[in-house]
Amino acid sequence: YFIGAMLGDGYSGAETKNGKIKYKGSPSIVGIDEEVFIIAKKICNKLELNCRTSLMANGTPQLVLSKNKWFREFLVRCGVEKGEDKHISKRLMKMSLDNVASLLRGLFDTDGCVYNKYGNYAQIEFKFGYIETTSSVHKAVKGLGFNPTRIQRQLNNATGRFLWRFYLSRQGEIDLFFQKVKPKNQKHQLRYKKIRCGDTGI
Repeated sequence: YFIGAMLGDGYSGAETKNGKIKYKGSPSIVGIDEEVFIIAKKICNKLELNCRTSLMANGTPQLVLSKNKWFREFLVRCGVEKGEDKHISKRLMKMSLDNVASLLRGLFDTDGCVYNKYGNYAQIEFKFGYIETTSSVHKAVKGLGFNPTRIQRQLNNATGRFLWRFYLSRQGEIDLFFQKVKPKNQKHQLRYKKIRCGDTGI
Protein backbone atom coordinates (compact mmCIF):
# COMPACT_ATOMS: atom_id res chain seq x y z
CA TYR A 1 0.00 0.00 0.00
CA PHE A 2 2.72 2.45 1.00
CA ILE A 3 4.65 2.08 -2.27
CA GLY A 4 1.42 2.58 -4.22
CA ALA A 5 0.72 5.79 -2.30
CA MET A 6 4.28 6.98 -2.97
CA LEU A 7 3.83 6.23 -6.67
CA GLY A 8 0.70 8.35 -6.59
CA ASP A 9 1.63 11.41 -4.55
CA GLY A 10 5.12 10.73 -3.28
CA TYR A 11 8.73 11.72 -3.94
CA SER A 12 11.64 9.41 -3.14
CA GLY A 13 14.27 12.09 -2.56
CA ALA A 14 16.41 10.45 -5.24
CA GLU A 15 16.45 9.64 -8.95
CA THR A 16 18.31 7.40 -11.39
CA LYS A 17 20.61 9.07 -13.92
CA ASN A 18 22.69 7.04 -16.37
CA GLY A 19 22.19 3.93 -14.28
CA LYS A 20 23.31 5.58 -11.04
CA ILE A 21 21.19 6.80 -8.15
CA LYS A 22 21.49 10.49 -7.32
CA TYR A 23 20.35 11.49 -3.85
CA LYS A 24 18.53 14.83 -3.77
CA GLY A 25 16.62 15.43 -0.56
CA SER A 26 14.03 14.06 1.83
CA PRO A 27 11.32 11.66 0.64
CA SER A 28 7.81 13.02 1.08
CA ILE A 29 4.19 12.38 0.32
CA VAL A 30 1.62 15.13 -0.17
CA GLY A 31 -2.15 15.24 0.02
CA ILE A 32 -5.21 15.96 2.09
CA ASP A 33 -6.33 12.41 2.86
CA GLU A 34 -5.55 11.57 6.48
CA GLU A 35 -5.96 7.82 5.86
CA VAL A 36 -2.82 7.82 3.69
CA PHE A 37 -0.75 9.74 6.25
CA ILE A 38 -1.83 7.41 9.06
CA ILE A 39 -0.66 4.33 7.15
CA ALA A 40 2.59 6.04 6.08
CA LYS A 41 3.33 6.93 9.72
CA LYS A 42 2.74 3.32 10.78
CA ILE A 43 5.21 2.12 8.13
CA CYS A 44 7.79 4.64 9.31
CA ASN A 45 7.37 3.51 12.93
CA LYS A 46 7.75 -0.12 11.91
CA LEU A 47 10.94 0.63 9.96
CA GLU A 48 12.21 2.99 12.69
CA LEU A 49 12.21 5.94 10.32
CA ASN A 50 11.58 9.53 11.33
CA CYS A 51 8.72 11.48 9.80
CA ARG A 52 7.09 14.84 10.37
CA THR A 53 4.12 16.74 8.97
CA SER A 54 4.38 20.20 7.47
CA LEU A 55 2.72 22.45 4.92
CA MET A 56 3.98 23.14 1.42
CA ALA A 57 4.19 26.71 0.13
CA ASN A 58 0.70 26.36 -1.40
CA GLY A 59 -0.74 25.15 1.91
CA THR A 60 -1.01 21.46 0.96
CA PRO A 61 -0.13 19.10 3.84
CA GLN A 62 2.90 16.86 3.38
CA LEU A 63 4.57 14.12 5.35
CA VAL A 64 8.36 14.45 5.19
CA LEU A 65 10.13 11.11 5.64
CA SER A 66 13.60 10.07 6.78
CA LYS A 67 16.57 10.76 4.48
CA ASN A 68 18.18 7.38 5.21
CA LYS A 69 20.12 6.44 2.09
CA TRP A 70 18.93 2.83 2.06
CA PHE A 71 15.31 3.99 2.23
CA ARG A 72 15.65 6.39 -0.68
CA GLU A 73 17.40 3.71 -2.74
CA PHE A 74 14.61 1.27 -1.91
CA LEU A 75 11.97 3.73 -3.10
CA VAL A 76 13.78 4.42 -6.36
CA ARG A 77 14.23 0.71 -7.08
CA CYS A 78 10.48 0.25 -6.55
CA GLY A 79 9.91 2.83 -9.31
CA VAL A 80 9.30 5.94 -7.19
CA GLU A 81 11.38 8.02 -9.56
CA LYS A 82 11.10 11.66 -10.51
CA GLY A 83 8.49 12.84 -13.00
CA GLU A 84 8.35 10.97 -16.28
CA ASP A 85 10.41 8.04 -14.93
CA LYS A 86 7.95 7.12 -12.15
CA HIS A 87 6.61 3.59 -12.69
CA ILE A 88 5.76 0.29 -11.01
CA SER A 89 9.00 -1.70 -11.14
CA LYS A 90 9.16 -5.07 -12.89
CA ARG A 91 9.96 -6.75 -9.59
CA LEU A 92 6.78 -5.39 -8.00
CA MET A 93 4.79 -6.57 -11.02
CA LYS A 94 5.81 -10.11 -10.11
CA MET A 95 4.40 -9.95 -6.57
CA SER A 96 1.42 -12.03 -5.47
CA LEU A 97 -1.99 -10.79 -6.66
CA ASP A 98 -2.84 -9.75 -3.10
CA ASN A 99 0.26 -7.56 -2.92
CA VAL A 100 -0.41 -6.04 -6.35
CA ALA A 101 -3.96 -5.28 -5.18
CA SER A 102 -2.53 -3.60 -2.06
CA LEU A 103 -0.18 -1.51 -4.20
CA LEU A 104 -3.07 -0.42 -6.43
CA ARG A 105 -5.09 0.40 -3.31
CA GLY A 106 -2.47 2.92 -2.23
CA LEU A 107 -2.17 4.33 -5.73
CA PHE A 108 -5.92 4.61 -6.23
CA ASP A 109 -6.38 6.22 -2.82
CA THR A 110 -3.94 8.98 -3.77
CA ASP A 111 -4.32 9.32 -7.54
CA GLY A 112 -7.48 7.52 -8.66
CA CYS A 113 -11.07 8.61 -9.12
CA VAL A 114 -14.53 7.04 -9.17
CA TYR A 115 -17.31 9.19 -10.54
CA ASN A 116 -20.90 9.15 -11.69
CA LYS A 117 -21.38 9.10 -15.45
CA TYR A 118 -25.17 8.89 -15.39
CA GLY A 119 -27.84 7.30 -13.18
CA ASN A 120 -26.13 4.73 -10.98
CA TYR A 121 -23.51 4.07 -13.66
CA ALA A 122 -20.00 4.43 -12.20
CA GLN A 123 -16.64 4.76 -13.88
CA ILE A 124 -13.13 4.47 -12.43
CA GLU A 125 -10.39 6.65 -13.84
CA PHE A 126 -6.62 6.49 -13.55
CA LYS A 127 -4.88 9.63 -14.84
CA PHE A 128 -1.21 10.59 -14.80
CA GLY A 129 1.09 13.18 -16.31
CA TYR A 130 3.44 10.66 -17.89
CA ILE A 131 2.98 7.71 -20.23
CA GLU A 132 5.43 5.41 -18.42
CA THR A 133 3.53 5.76 -15.15
CA THR A 134 0.21 5.18 -16.90
CA SER A 135 1.45 2.16 -18.86
CA SER A 136 2.80 0.39 -15.77
CA VAL A 137 -0.43 0.98 -13.80
CA HIS A 138 -2.48 -0.19 -16.79
CA LYS A 139 -0.44 -3.39 -16.88
CA ALA A 140 -0.91 -3.97 -13.14
CA VAL A 141 -4.68 -3.47 -13.41
CA LYS A 142 -4.84 -5.97 -16.28
CA GLY A 143 -2.71 -8.37 -14.24
CA LEU A 144 -5.47 -8.52 -11.63
CA GLY A 145 -7.89 -9.71 -14.29
CA PHE A 146 -9.61 -6.42 -15.09
CA ASN A 147 -10.31 -5.09 -18.58
CA PRO A 148 -9.36 -1.42 -18.64
CA THR A 149 -9.91 0.76 -21.68
CA ARG A 150 -6.99 1.64 -23.92
CA ILE A 151 -4.74 4.43 -22.69
CA GLN A 152 -5.89 7.80 -24.01
CA ARG A 153 -3.86 10.96 -24.42
CA GLN A 154 -5.46 14.32 -23.67
CA LEU A 155 -4.15 17.85 -23.76
CA ASN A 156 -4.44 19.75 -20.49
CA ASN A 157 -5.45 23.20 -21.72
CA ALA A 158 -4.52 24.79 -18.40
CA THR A 159 -0.88 23.68 -18.55
CA GLY A 160 -0.41 22.98 -22.25
CA ARG A 161 0.89 19.50 -21.38
CA PHE A 162 -0.48 16.07 -22.18
CA LEU A 163 -2.14 13.73 -19.69
CA TRP A 164 -2.61 9.99 -20.09
CA ARG A 165 -5.64 8.17 -18.69
CA PHE A 166 -7.62 4.95 -18.81
CA TYR A 167 -10.88 3.73 -17.32
CA LEU A 168 -12.68 0.77 -15.85
CA SER A 169 -16.19 0.97 -17.29
CA ARG A 170 -17.74 -2.48 -16.90
CA GLN A 171 -20.07 -2.21 -13.92
CA GLY A 172 -19.34 -5.71 -12.62
CA GLU A 173 -15.62 -4.97 -12.70
CA ILE A 174 -16.07 -1.73 -10.79
CA ASP A 175 -17.94 -3.61 -8.06
CA LEU A 176 -15.19 -6.24 -8.08
CA PHE A 177 -12.51 -3.53 -7.90
CA PHE A 178 -14.00 -2.20 -4.66
CA GLN A 179 -14.27 -5.76 -3.31
CA LYS A 180 -10.82 -6.92 -4.43
CA VAL A 181 -8.64 -3.79 -4.21
CA LYS A 182 -10.62 -2.39 -1.26
CA PRO A 183 -9.79 1.34 -1.42
CA LYS A 184 -9.33 2.92 2.01
CA ASN A 185 -9.94 6.50 0.90
CA GLN A 186 -13.21 7.52 2.57
CA LYS A 187 -14.10 9.92 -0.25
CA HIS A 188 -13.86 7.13 -2.84
CA GLN A 189 -15.89 4.74 -0.70
CA LEU A 190 -18.63 7.28 -0.04
CA ARG A 191 -18.84 8.39 -3.67
CA TYR A 192 -19.05 4.78 -4.88
CA LYS A 193 -21.86 3.98 -2.44
CA LYS A 194 -23.80 7.11 -3.41
CA ILE A 195 -23.49 6.32 -7.11
CA ARG A 196 -24.80 2.82 -6.57
CA CYS A 197 -27.73 4.28 -4.64
CA GLY A 198 -28.55 6.51 -7.62
CA ASP A 199 -27.41 9.79 -6.06
CA THR A 200 -26.61 11.83 -9.18
CA GLY A 201 -25.82 15.03 -7.31
CA ILE A 202 -22.14 14.12 -6.73
